[in-house]
Amino acid sequence: MRPEDEKELYRHPPPLQQFPDLLHFCREHYKGVIIGNQGYDPDSAEKDVSSKLVDLVSFAKLYIVNPDLFERIANSWPIETKQDIKTWMSGSAEGYTSYPAYASTK
Repeated sequence: MRPEDEKELYRHPPPLQQFPDLLHFCREHYKGVIIGNQGYDPDSAEKDVSSKLVDLVSFAKLYIVNPDLFERIANSWPIETKQDIKTWMSGSAEGYTSYPAYASTK
């Protein structure tokens, strides 16, 4: 669920593309709590938590575009994946608070 223009923003590949076995390495060598982040959707989060690869998952960016993400997952409502990350650091409310909840888009 990573937007294409994110590469432009960070100018390098995302961490899990640089180190595809990073979470496996961490799980093998670190016995504390591991929180998976970046690129998760509900299905991939469930898979990694169920397999005990991670203990928790952060949906950070997905929450920005889905202010009701918990309700969307719980009710099997569609999850918005289109993200305009160029507005996130614009200094205005657009981008962080301009995405509607699912109920208000019906």
